[in-house]
Amino acid sequence: NEEALRVGSEGEYPGAGGKAGDLILHIRIKAHPVFSREGNDIVSTIEAPYSLLMLGGHIVIETVDGKEELRIPVGTSSGTVFKLRGKGVPFLRSRGRGDHLVTIKPLVTSRLTREQEEALEHLRKSGL
Repeated sequence: NEEALRVGSEGEYPGAGGKAGDLILHIRIKAHPVFSREGNDIVSTIEAPYSLLMLGGHIVIETVDGKEELRIPVGTSSGTVFKLRGKGVPFLRSRGRGDHLVTIKPLVTSRLTREQEEALEHLRKSGL
């Protein structure tokens, strides 16, 4: 991803009586392994234990500003997007920042303890 930034009258000076041109900076943006960018918004996906999605609670997530606690409401569906206002990319020509959009999905594992398997079997039998 590349962006161009124009800085007026800061380019090459042509000499006596002339006016300096514009300086154009071409900025290459390297992909991040966890975050992606959509305009001024930062986008990420996190996996949370199924029990947290069903029962609600808190999870610590990584943002561009460091760790932040995210409240997960009871009965959160896979694919729910949470918006962390003002945690995105700073606006270029004004004050403020975009948002950080976090998509949540259940953590699915094939390695369960016997106790976890029994609990899931009990849930299945109860119709959940």
